[in-house]
Amino acid sequence: MNCRVCGEKCEKEYTSVNLPECIWPTKKNFKSKCHVYSCLKCFHLQLQNFSKKKISEFYGDTQFNLSKSSVHKNRIRLIKKIYGLNYLKNKNILDVGGGINPILYGKQIFIADIKVQNNNKIIFKNNYFEIDIEKNSLPYKFECIFLIHSLEHFKYPLKALKNITKSLNPNGRLFIEVPNFDYYTIKKSYFGIYHQHLSMFTIEHLKNLLKQSGMHIDKLLIKNEIMFCSFKKQNIKKKVTYIDNKEIFVKYKKNYNVMRLKITKHIKNKKFNIYGGGGSMVLALASVLNNKKKINKIYDSDSRKWNKFFPGTKKKIFRNKKNITNINIYSLSSYHMKKNKNLNINDI
Repeated sequence: MNCRVCGEKCEKEYTSVNLPECIWPTKKNFKSKCHVYSCLKCFHLQLQNFSKKKISEFYGDTQFNLSKSSVHKNRIRLIKKIYGLNYLKNKNILDVGGGINPILYGKQIFIADIKVQNNNKIIFKNNYFEIDIEKNSLPYKFECIFLIHSLEHFKYPLKALKNITKSLNPNGRLFIEVPNFDYYTIKKSYFGIYHQHLSMFTIEHLKNLLKQSGMHIDKLLIKNEIMFCSFKKQNIKKKVTYIDNKEIFVKYKKNYNVMRLKITKHIKNKKFNIYGGGGSMVLALASVLNNKKKINKIYDSDSRKWNKFFPGTKKKIFRNKKNITNINIYSLSSYHMKKNKNLNINDI
C-alpha cells in the first residue's frame, strides 16, 4: 500500500481482530479487521485504503461521542490562560468538522463540514460551509481555525491540512486536538485502533504531518489521553523526524494482551452485566469475547441508546437505573461503580 500522506511505500505493522465497523448502535452490524500501515518515508500510521463510501458507513445513523459543552469551555479557558483573555475576541474563527457540536458560537464563528446538521444551519445562518475539505479550500481568511477530533478521520489528512491552511492568516493559529496513540499503547489499548480513526498520532507523528503542510508546533496545551496543540505557519520547510513504529507496536501488543487477560480473568466464564454501552465498551468486548451469550443485560444512561442493539450482538440496551445491583452477577463498566464484582474498563 502507498502512503495517503506522501505517496511512498508502506509496510503493515498490525492487524486487529474482527471489530464492528460502526461502534455506535445502528441497524447495520458489519465486522472486519483493521490493518495498520507505517509509511517508510514520513512514518505516518494509517489504516488500509477504504473507499469514501465505505468510510461513511462507519458512522451509522446517529453519533453518541459528542463533546460536552463543559469540555469545550475547558479548551477555551486554557487558550485564554496561555494567549490572553481577549485572544479570541474580534477574530474570524473557523471550526472544521465541528458541524455537530461546534466549539464556539457567535457572529464571527464559521463552521465547515462535509454535512452540517440542520439545527446548526439555522443557528449559523450564512456562516456555514458544506464542503469536502480534502478536495476544496475556502475563499476566506481566518485568524483561528479549530480541528477538534477531525484530523484522525480524514482519509487524506495532508490534503485536508493544505486546504485548511490556505484559509489561515499568516500570523493565525491552527488548534488541533487528536487522540494520543502513545497513551493507548500503555492504557485502554482496546480504544487505540478502530475503523473510524483512519490515522493514529503520537506527538511526533502529529508534528511530522504538520511539517509537511508548512506548519510548526507553537504550544502543546494538553498531553494525556488526548493531545491539544496550537500550530503556526513556518517559512522554512523542515524534514520529518524518524519514528520507530515497530517499537511502538511492540508496546501496544504487550499491553493489549494484558488488557485481554484482565477482562477474561474477571469474567471467569460467568454471566455479566454491562454498564455503559458506548464505543469503548464495544471495542473492549470485541477484543476479548467470542461468546456473546455470556452477556446478561446492557445498561446506559444515554436515552438515545435505549432499546437499540449493542454493536456486535443481538442484545438491546436498557435504561441505566442508579439502583441496579445484583451481587450474583459480574459486571464490566465504563462508569465508576463501587461493586465487588465490577471491573471498570477505564482502569485497564
